[in-house]
Amino acid sequence: MKQLELASGWELRLENHPGLNGAGAPAALSAATHWLPATVPGANVQDLLRAGLISDPYVGLNERDVAWVGEGDWTYRLRLDAPSWARTASRLDLVFDGLDTFCTVLLNGKEIATSADMFIPLRVPLKGRLLDGVNTLELRFASPWFAGKRLEAERGASVAWNGDVSRVQVRKAQYHYGWDWGPCILSSGPWRAVRLEAFEARLADVWPRPELTFEGSSEALLSARVLANLTLDGDLTGAHVTVSLLDPDGREVSASSALAAERLSVPLDAPDARLWWPAGHGEQPLYRLRARLERDGALLDERETRFGLRSVNLDRSPLPAAPGEAFTFRVNNRDVYCGGANWIPDHLLTTMVTPERYLARVLRAREANMTMLRVWGGGIFEDPAFYDACDELGLLVWQDFMYACGVYPATDDFLEVARREAEVNVLALRHHPSLVLWAGNNEDYQTAQSQGMYGPGSSKPYPARAIYERVQPDVCAKTDPDTPYWPGSPYGGEDPNDQTRGDHHTWDVWHGVSAPIVEYPRFMGRFVSEFGMEAFADPEVLAPVILPGEDHPWSRSVEQHNKSTDGVRRLAAYIADEYRIPATLPGMSYLSQVVQADAAWSAFSGWRRFWGTRGARLNSGALIWQFNDCWPAISWAILDSENRAKLAFHATRRALTPLMIGAARDATGRVAVWAMNSTRAAVSGRVTWRLLRLDGGVAASGELALNAPENSSVELGVVDAPADLIFVASLEAPGATAGQVLDDRVVLWPTPFKHLDVPDPGLSVSVNGDFVRVTVAAPARAVVLQAPRDVEAEDSGFDLLPGEEKLVRAPGLNGRTVTARSLRWPVE
Repeated sequence: MKQLELASGWELRLENHPGLNGAGAPAALSAATHWLPATVPGANVQDLLRAGLISDPYVGLNERDVAWVGEGDWTYRLRLDAPSWARTASRLDLVFDGLDTFCTVLLNGKEIATSADMFIPLRVPLKGRLLDGVNTLELRFASPWFAGKRLEAERGASVAWNGDVSRVQVRKAQYHYGWDWGPCILSSGPWRAVRLEAFEARLADVWPRPELTFEGSSEALLSARVLANLTLDGDLTGAHVTVSLLDPDGREVSASSALAAERLSVPLDAPDARLWWPAGHGEQPLYRLRARLERDGALLDERETRFGLRSVNLDRSPLPAAPGEAFTFRVNNRDVYCGGANWIPDHLLTTMVTPERYLARVLRAREANMTMLRVWGGGIFEDPAFYDACDELGLLVWQDFMYACGVYPATDDFLEVARREAEVNVLALRHHPSLVLWAGNNEDYQTAQSQGMYGPGSSKPYPARAIYERVQPDVCAKTDPDTPYWPGSPYGGEDPNDQTRGDHHTWDVWHGVSAPIVEYPRFMGRFVSEFGMEAFADPEVLAPVILPGEDHPWSRSVEQHNKSTDGVRRLAAYIADEYRIPATLPGMSYLSQVVQADAAWSAFSGWRRFWGTRGARLNSGALIWQFNDCWPAISWAILDSENRAKLAFHATRRALTPLMIGAARDATGRVAVWAMNSTRAAVSGRVTWRLLRLDGGVAASGELALNAPENSSVELGVVDAPADLIFVASLEAPGATAGQVLDDRVVLWPTPFKHLDVPDPGLSVSVNGDFVRVTVAAPARAVVLQAPRDVEAEDSGFDLLPGEEKLVRAPGLNGRTVTARSLRWPVE
């Protein structure tokens, strides 16, 4: 096979706009001959920005001024002088990995294909269609806005949460229409690669399917082999295929040959098999399946697929002593608590996210002790680089299909597109060991329930169930039968957000009744796939997008970057519940991040408490909303758009540490203490506790016995702790430096903190190279190191008590000055 990437020489032109010279489009674009240099893969918004024809939609209120882009029709053009091998090939295809969204493809002025789904690749036969010399390839993109409106008029208006309701008619990334954390940017263009492929025969698909046998319900592996499933295309006469299994060290451990056919399944032994494990439970060895297609000694095509040896099951057994059933992921016969986060597209322009950027983000999830990322259904099927990074680092992937917060059509043509969309994306992703669940949608059942279309007492038809309960499960059963399928998120059967079965979205805190943060445990589900709390990004991240003179928390341009309905009011209320509201942007950023960190700790630690033991898992996972940001914002993200951690990131890391001590104080002043042990060994020892006054004086102390079986949570006891005292409990960790603060401890402060007269903690900071040492004279709440902008400390927002020291690594600091702040009044 020969390939030619068509990535240079493209041009872009605005073909039609209903308001040219009068509704926002620059006059320079109104001329029919005006062509701009274009980037492929890319998007029209990206090229317009580069040409200076639109203002940056991230800045100030500019988002409103670029809305016209999505209302226009755009043409991409390439002058193509095809090489001789392309013109003489026995088979020549023009391949588009992704066209966003309504596109007509023309070659030398003649229509050769159309596309209307961003998520379905397009392959167009070109044999005999190329002219000698220069050919003209055109991609004509119709306005997604008006195309959606036309479809809405044909099918009838629907219902949607977030964005214009016409989006449910359009198979385009739904977040492009705006969401409660991001702006509306309706881009168009070839968002993934375009190329020519010439071949006689090719390997269309190479899928290694592991077959593992365990000893009963134990983790002991008895046997392993791999079925090499191949799909071939083209002239296969006289051809044969050789498949080889390469172990993680690159050694060939098994091989076999067969005559070529359109479909083949070749078994390969996997001797001395090395299993792939989620992060924190083992290593992530990756095998490779290599396939070679040959005829008469000549290589026709070769493909290699990387994968892991692992099994996955979703345990939904009835619970013996609680209502409902479990929702527990079992990998290689081991129950895995899935602490993690929801992943949204990492940029408004998807082509801006490089493989290096994907890896950097996923590395941060691993750093936060996460085991799962959920790819949310209003975004995109991510680039292969994302799933590759998850494979390498052991992050399990919960993969939504791309439907979110809407009542989608279920016409015959829509269902056929839904089937094809599911097929191509399941085929593309099924080999990744990180992928452990296909989920039908995000919150579509809840949207339908709000309209009386689903749930008890529903009286209206809900045709879209055909997508989630017929089309998608049928595709998954046929093409990826080893990976569990789940109809939606959340989904619990008759009640889509049941707390006792299926997965649950916990928005009773923030949305809904706006319950206090400490009540997160009351809103537990068997698996909480969404929960979260907003916070400001750091002022340095927001500064470039804030208009001059508006660098305060309540300005127009700051509030423009908080897309949550009532977000400004809700965040102020949650801060006011516990703290004193600051007046400055730095103060608001800091204190809102403290609140978000409080929420993350309360939820993760409170729900991990109910992990229990095998057969009695009352909560098997929690995924915070959201992991990342696609622009500088006030949002639920725990990483900002520059990949810098908010304080909730560090709170999450502490709450998900493999051996965690948790505690909660009730209204009577009694503190319950528990431990979560997700390691592979039982842990015995002790937990010491102290009651401190605000000046650091010790009012009482004691210890609790710790006996935690492997992969379990256990209650340790109850301590009487008056509400005006600080409660601290620490695990006695072998090998730790005396007095050094580790993650496996918990501190409960008197509440509400706003009523406290907090003494000066006497923060002392010293620097040695890339390390910062911090000590205090009095208890300090939410200590943050203030380092140069190009440095990020590896811990932040920690509590520190007299007699302790905190040693924090800050890569790149190189001895430069660092100061520290903690939570005191006033917050500035």
